[in-house]
Amino acid sequence: MQPPITLPAPYGMHAGLAAAFAACPLIAILRGVTHGEAAAHGRALYDAGFRIIEVPLNSPQPFDSIAAIRQALPGDAIVSAGTVLHPSYVDSVKNAGGDLVVMPHSDGDVIRAAKALGLACAPGVATPTEAFATLSRRRTVSRSSRAAFRIRWRSTA
Repeated sequence: MQPPITLPAPYGMHAGLAAAFAACPLIAILRGVTHGEAAAHGRALYDAGFRIIEVPLNSPQPFDSIAAIRQALPGDAIVSAGTVLHPSYVDSVKNAGGDLVVMPHSDGDVIRAAKALGLACAPGVATPTEAFATLSRRRTVSRSSRAAFRIRWRSTA
């Protein structure tokens, strides 16, 4: 068996994100959930084993939902903002208690804003060239839309 690979900076992953992925390698995406429902959904998903819970910014009152989930869950949960299209949203994600910025593209300004605030960042990539370009911007992890899995979650909470 090969020993684990220890990557030098800038290739290392955000420690909290790495721990969350080790506990459960899936991200629960709460698409369209209102802030009044967010905490209950977040708790149900956490109790089911998820450690990364994402609220897309095109959801109703997303920053209120991020704040509600952050307040409801323990510190090992990563609360994520998805569909972050512009760097101006990054401060609001941080202020709401978000830990991770997920975007469908690889905008260097969004990546730099997230890293400046200590947030993990997952820019979208479609090619190896884009993936390595995000590495040079000291991103945390890249995501490929082609490899993304979606799970429909229906809570009884």
